[in-house]
Amino acid sequence: MLYTMPRLERGHLKNDIGEVHHNLISEVLKYHHIPDHIQILISSRYSNFRTTIISNSFQTPFIFVGRGVLQGDCLGPFTFNLSFKTFINYISAQKFNQFGFSIGSLSPVHWFQFPDDAAIITSLEKESQLLLNHFSLWCAWANMKIRVDKCFTFGIKKASTSSVQCLPKLILNHDVLPTIAKGDSFKYLGTHFNFSIDNHDHMSEVLDLFPV
Repeated sequence: MLYTMPRLERGHLKNDIGEVHHNLISEVLKYHHIPDHIQILISSRYSNFRTTIISNSFQTPFIFVGRGVLQGDCLGPFTFNLSFKTFINYISAQKFNQFGFSIGSLSPVHWFQFPDDAAIITSLEKESQLLLNHFSLWCAWANMKIRVDKCFTFGIKKASTSSVQCLPKLILNHDVLPTIAKGDSFKYLGTHFNFSIDNHDHMSEVLDLFPV
């Protein structure tokens, strides 16, 4: 069983919402058959989009913004989710059924997406690599960047009559993804996961907050 965490670029002006190109927004609205008048309304909002920075002592000239939305814009999560839904629809297509999307109890293939954090769960290393390959292609098409340094993999394999933690080798954008060392845990959406499936790391965090 493999757990792989690919992440989109995060950081100064390179986060999930800030990476969506305005041209992509228009194409995605068409893809999802959003009514024409709504398309025009949203597209007009980001056509020739300019902003300025104002302080008590100065104001910058207007700055052209060719991608992303401003922080606090209510359309930000909406446009990003619609954009990423095109990738989810793609890997859920009929040709991926052989990898477990339709009947997956014995050979699970799952892609969990939460804003710009993703988690892949597969039973075979080649299946994870296949999804990562298509994810890389989609990011290139959508002009989004991947933070390989924030990705990692966690593997479990069968050894004789028991299971052991392993170090899978997966490649994304020509870089080998970091692996979780044997005995270590990883954190996803606030929850720690390790090979022992225990609460050791959670207990450590609580004890750090409330030392005895």
